[in-house]
Amino acid sequence: MRKLVSLLILSVLAASAWKGLDAISTARQVAENNLQQTLRLQAVMTQFETDLAQVSGDLKGAVEPALTAAGFSPQWRLAPATTLCDPVRLRQAVLALIENARVHATPGPLLIETQATPDGIRIAVEDSGPGLAPGFETLAFDPFQRASSSRNGSGLGLSVVRAVAEAHKGDVEYRPTREGSVFEIRVP
Repeated sequence: MRKLVSLLILSVLAASAWKGLDAISTARQVAENNLQQTLRLQAVMTQFETDLAQVSGDLKGAVEPALTAAGFSPQWRLAPATTLCDPVRLRQAVLALIENARVHATPGPLLIETQATPDGIRIAVEDSGPGLAPGFETLAFDPFQRASSSRNGSGLGLSVVRAVAEAHKGDVEYRPTREGSVFEIRVP
């Protein structure tokens, strides 16, 4: 059931981000207003053999103007990465990671990467920091967790990304880098 709620929230986040609205605030409001209805829905994922390089690349035209306006230099390294998945849900998860970087990361280079691995595929979004605060790494993927109460948002974005990854029998990971951070979805 948690996955179902998270997937619905992700859909709202993606729709809100696509329209240029404050995605996280809008998602929280909609999620709270529709929680009872959501609990009655059944989770259905439509899976196809899909190249996630194409899925991620489909976002390029939609997100680059907002990223550039916010001071980011998006770089797309989209190597073929084919797997059995729900392409709509994974596109929404990638969009949520990109939007999270746009809102919270320091403007600069932003790398969006897909890659086939021996264990499946990986989709990564690497930014220029500042990264998650020490100790927050263990909470960042939990629903309604925010690094700072002074920031806008409901704290749903990363929890929804995790729910999508888990629905695909995968996972999501955060790791700091020398100059920023990487959020990575891995799916078998």
